[in-house]
Amino acid sequence: MTDTTYLYSTIQYAHDPSSGERLNAGVIVFAPATGYLRAAMAPTRGRLAEAFAHFDTKLYTTVRHQVERSVDALCQAPGDITLRFSLDDPAQGKARFADILHSIWSDNGLGYRFGDTGAGVSRAAELDVVVDRLLDRLVTSQSGSQDGRIRRSAEDVWRVFRGPLHDVGVTRMLAPKIIRGTGGFELSFDHALHNGRWHILEPLTMDYADRSGIRDAVLRWLGNGVALQEAEEDPILHFLVGRPSDPALLDDYRRATDTLRAKVPVSHEVHEEDKAEQFAEEMSALMR
Repeated sequence: MTDTTYLYSTIQYAHDPSSGERLNAGVIVFAPATGYLRAAMAPTRGRLAEAFAHFDTKLYTTVRHQVERSVDALCQAPGDITLRFSLDDPAQGKARFADILHSIWSDNGLGYRFGDTGAGVSRAAELDVVVDRLLDRLVTSQSGSQDGRIRRSAEDVWRVFRGPLHDVGVTRMLAPKIIRGTGGFELSFDHALHNGRWHILEPLTMDYADRSGIRDAVLRWLGNGVALQEAEEDPILHFLVGRPSDPALLDDYRRATDTLRAKVPVSHEVHEEDKAEQFAEEMSALMR
């Protein structure tokens, strides 16, 4: 397999730029020889919200989606930005990477900016693994888990589905959406698209260390379903489900997915992670 040099940068958040204090919120990786470009931001806002009073979680979601859409747009139609070039001149390569970063996100005083540039070498086919490892090392490992029972987060499950969705051009059509239900109850979703009706793509992990986590995940969505019954938008929920890594919990997982299919009281579908490519094709066909 061919080795390739990649450049990377952190995506940082500065709550008060004058203080100089920043926390890493994500990473972006670029391999000039292949044109590979991918960004990934922290799976939860918890660390930033805990560190900074009055942290704007809705803005975080907006920034995250804008970065992802910009990367998708560059990969599909780079325009004036060249994504393939030689790194024979490291200084020039770093400058061109800076141009790419600027085209993806210009801070505009919102507190999000790129950090210093680093570099590494990886097999070209393993760059997705590089992104995940950098995200874990530079971002997610710096904060404690919000729930020690979780083996894989909802963001981990989303990454399984996001790849196929990106390949068929669906991710560039996704946007955050707030649905208002019974009694003013609101639910905020990170991944939604509209085609005559709102389709909500909701990653749902069932990869817990014990069956109580699986049970609680199902109960939470039975309750959310009740709250959404009177939503004006009448959305379709697409549960993107990650299965347990512990074989001893597979029976509990099957019962849980059966319950989701039968009992959630709004329009919905359940998509298991081994069918991620099939789901992507279905969504692509829906948007044509």
